[in-house]
Amino acid sequence: MSHGRAREAARRAGILDDDEFEKRYQRRAAIFVPLLNVNGATSLLYTQRSHNVGTHKGQVSFPGGHVDAGESIELAAVRELCEELLHGQTKLQESLISAARLDDGTRHFSGDGGDASSQLQVEILGTGPVVRAVTGTLCTCVLGYLSGPIVDQGLWTRCVRVDGGRVGVCWCV
Repeated sequence: MSHGRAREAARRAGILDDDEFEKRYQRRAAIFVPLLNVNGATSLLYTQRSHNVGTHKGQVSFPGGHVDAGESIELAAVRELCEELLHGQTKLQESLISAARLDDGTRHFSGDGGDASSQLQVEILGTGPVVRAVTGTLCTCVLGYLSGPIVDQGLWTRCVRVDGGRVGVCWCV
């Protein structure tokens, strides 16, 4: 979609004014599409956004957000996964993000929250094409597979963020 058409679509949708659209037009975002095994079946993990946010209130989404300076798309996707789905598990978040920062090309990261039940492995399977969101942001999906004790225990279903953050409820299908 051309710059002008994207701006017009955002304006018609009532999402952004022209100045905000121009700022977002330069941004990149990474979206993590998490696959995992639930009761022997490959499943998708997704979230429902909180109603306490500026855009996309209550929408179903995958974990994702803007790419910080110096980050790769894959690192940003892993960081966003941690921030949105491992809320309150600081040690596990830090461990997994550190492993992703030190990526040796294997695209397989392990995080440890300090005990046997709080370990998580993330394997990056690939990235999708870059597409422009209606807000103007360039978005790239990163497909990954989650495994480890934290997944095996089913801790992903109906995890709720209560701090007024972006994520409301997490579901597996």
